[in-house]
Amino acid sequence: MKLKTLLVTALIISNLIFAEKKPVDYVDPFLGTSSSRWMLYPGPSMPFGMVKLSPDNSEINGMLDAGYEYTTESISGFGHVHSWMMGSFLTMPTTGNIKIKPGSKDNPDKGYRSRISHENEKASAGYYSVYLDDYDIKAELTATTRTGFQRYTFPKSSTAHILFDLQVPEEGRPEIINAEIVKISDNEITGFVKRIDGWNEYTLHFVALFNRPFD
Repeated sequence: MKLKTLLVTALIISNLIFAEKKPVDYVDPFLGTSSSRWMLYPGPSMPFGMVKLSPDNSEINGMLDAGYEYTTESISGFGHVHSWMMGSFLTMPTTGNIKIKPGSKDNPDKGYRSRISHENEKASAGYYSVYLDDYDIKAELTATTRTGFQRYTFPKSSTAHILFDLQVPEEGRPEIINAEIVKISDNEITGFVKRIDGWNEYTLHFVALFNRPFD
């Protein structure tokens, strides 16, 4: 009799735990992020959203070499748009000396790229986070329909930076024909980048607000 009671109790508890799960809990944003297209990424975005945040780590060697590749254990920054024939710009938090080139996946030390471990990388519907090993920084991403939010948790450092890189590896080979970044205040910058790739010509405008002042 005690065994039956224990079995029934275990089944009830199991059913309650299972019932608490929602369809969104089964979403795995990492699916399709290896040997795939630029438009498949683990970062957060809303349906029909203007902002499609995601880590980027690929190098241009062929048409499919752009965006995020799961087997590459480093990150060169976080892109804001991942659409067909359309990219944007990268932001990358760093510490130490400023580097202006991303480096390569085989040698991240040549640039601002950082090594990562998939054990410290998480992705769910609407949220992404990763720990940047080379900088001791935790990066978190989420998005609304028109805005991307990023939170960078820095270590104590006198040389903390957030880099903006307008030359992003994309599936096409776009040429930047005009670009501008303007410092509005100690907490805000605005800018745009205009690209052309064959028939496709577009201008991306952006405003970046920081919760702390910067130099």
